Amino acid sequence: MSSYSSLLQETETAKLVQLIVENAPIGIYTINKTGAIEFANPKFLEISGDSETELIGLNAFTLPTYKEYGLYPYLIQGLAGTPFEIEIRYVSYIGKKESFRHYVGVPLASPTGEIERLLLLVEDITARKRMEMKFQERIKELEQQIMQLHASFPHS
Repeated sequence: MSSYSSLLQETETAKLVQLIVENAPIGIYTINKTGAIEFANPKFLEISGDSETELIGLNAFTLPTYKEYGLYPYLIQGLAGTPFEIEIRYVSYIGKKESFRHYVGVPLASPTGEIERLLLLVEDITARKRMEMKFQERIKELEQQIMQLHASFPHS
């Protein structure tokens, strides 16, 4: 294969990867070793309620919301080479948008094996979590009704 053919194939692959990331149904973003947010796809911007210009360059290590909602230790863990998966309630730092999120953190290593950045996949699970909370509330109500019915029956 000629170098031109190889370059053409790499360019087509890069275009395909870009198309996939830009149209992914989940949020995708990366942070580097120093905590700087380097990239965010459109779905992540939608989930966070932030604009790209507001988000890119922010340091995830210094965001008070990452510490307040418990995401910070997982970022450190991921950048140390250990993948993670969590579900958290979160209010975005800039957009102040409240949501429940499912995070998957994937360490990205260089060819030498050194972790260079962390890939974060984020799904907005707010609707599911709210439904779960409603189910739990209803279960408690039904349990109380059963206890009241049981107490109203004469015991021998």
